[in-house]
Amino acid sequence: MSRSRDHRSGGARIERTGLAGGLIAVAGGALMVIGAFLSWLTTATETGGSTSISGFGAISGDNSVAGSNLNDFLATGGLGTYRPGLIGLTFGLVAVLSGAVVAAARPRGQRPFRIAACLILLAGVAGAGWGVLRGVAPGTGGVFSDGSGSAGVGPWVTATGGLLLLLVALWLFAGWADRAVGAPVQRHRGIQPG
Repeated sequence: MSRSRDHRSGGARIERTGLAGGLIAVAGGALMVIGAFLSWLTTATETGGSTSISGFGAISGDNSVAGSNLNDFLATGGLGTYRPGLIGLTFGLVAVLSGAVVAAARPRGQRPFRIAACLILLAGVAGAGWGVLRGVAPGTGGVFSDGSGSAGVGPWVTATGGLLLLLVALWLFAGWADRAVGAPVQRHRGIQPG
């Protein structure tokens, strides 16, 4: 809706409510948090099964090291860590908090959700960008040869959450959180409505 007064209703005031956008932002952030703990890298095993590695290195599937963490192996070899879900977790939590503020707040003034919208936009860009990047190029996890691993579901869940956040940020920046509320009818002395 427009920020200007609605002349047809005699100058309706604008009330800002971000409940719908805030709840969608919370859902998008929650998707990013959930995606952080899902499978980010999968590979087929010699026995015909598959092995998955979560966004924080937890190994599961048909493998003798299932139940352990890849980061333990990488630390002993001095190869660093494998935590691609950390970006989704961090920005997902920022989005959840920002979305909760947008859903709960009823501010007045021009562009009242701009700070929260900037945080939601930042989280959306991080989630969508990182998710798509790791979905297309999942990497080796420090243990697989190039091309032997494929992306799990985690990057795509993170990217989906990020896209939801981008839509909410657009909605907030465009001012669609504004709602026209009809102005009370003003009566002047001696003039009766006809």
